[in-house]
Amino acid sequence: MFTLVSNIQKNTDSMKNLTLLISFLGHLIITLISSLILCLYLEPLVRLVGFYPSLSKNPLDLWLSLGMIVVSLELLYRALLQFIFSAPFNQTNFIDSLSFLPFTLFFVGEPLLEKYNFYMPPILRCLSITFVVLLLHTLMKLLTLFSATFGKPNNRYFSFLWILPLLTSVYLSTVATIAIKNALFTDRLTLVDKHKLTLKEKNFITKVPEGGFFLTSLPIHKNCEEIVLTFMPESKHYDSEIFIYIFNTYSKDKYILKLNPPIHSAPPQWVEISLPCDLLPSNESFIITWSSYNLPDWIIKNGLQPTISVNSYTELKSLIFDDKIYTCPPNKFLLLGGPYEIIRCVEQKNN
Repeated sequence: MFTLVSNIQKNTDSMKNLTLLISFLGHLIITLISSLILCLYLEPLVRLVGFYPSLSKNPLDLWLSLGMIVVSLELLYRALLQFIFSAPFNQTNFIDSLSFLPFTLFFVGEPLLEKYNFYMPPILRCLSITFVVLLLHTLMKLLTLFSATFGKPNNRYFSFLWILPLLTSVYLSTVATIAIKNALFTDRLTLVDKHKLTLKEKNFITKVPEGGFFLTSLPIHKNCEEIVLTFMPESKHYDSEIFIYIFNTYSKDKYILKLNPPIHSAPPQWVEISLPCDLLPSNESFIITWSSYNLPDWIIKNGLQPTISVNSYTELKSLIFDDKIYTCPPNKFLLLGGPYEIIRCVEQKNN
């Protein structure tokens, strides 16, 4: 009789442990899949604003970066619930898994809008669906918090089960984010390469999109007097400020030369900037880029500035309600002339 009871107890413990394992793995898998769905849905928007390399065709790169951040936050929340409240393990995992149900709107949201003839432009539709999903997800997280405080408590040290997945997601996110950042820097150079130098009035004119990197060099002579840079906004109705940034490619730790010249928007005119010769490195490559925003140096050095800017209500309205925003993004361009070196004439004495 005692042996029978002992075997039943062992089988019960084995089933209990198996249930705990299935509950833990099920919650982890659902979290991973949900983060992947979120990244796949937001990938066109992230690529549009310039925070995802245009050369990258693998959406899993974004999942390993942004998605793993989401996963790490979700796992941290679940682990804290277990550690603080000694939450019912299986019950809390189940309720928390249900909080990802709103993510199905990423699949059915747009078909539902089309079914009921409710048209929304792409950006507005994307932002609206994402807002609704995250709002419902947050509200259902409150149910998870409620369930963690009721029911039969389990050991709070079950929270350590999430340590390895949490650390793994943080590591993957860090590595992938660094890789994307490096790819973004290279991608900024290709943005200008798509707009080759054209000869106009015997001067080389470069069409530089906002956030693009124009790589150039200048052999500065000993008798250099000044360096001249000319520019003009391509748009005929450009009313925002322009910030031009110049920095050395081989020494990113050096300061960035930031210029905020006045512009003439009606009609657009060429603006000339004069720089002292010692501000630019001689015979070394340096980058000229620009933005409509006054950004910190570290953002410019790492190529993290947005490629689309909004400086007025009219631009914001045009961006949100543009039907062809993904196929024809509203990029701004700067026509750049130079830099040119002005050499001081030196008179030679006749013997």
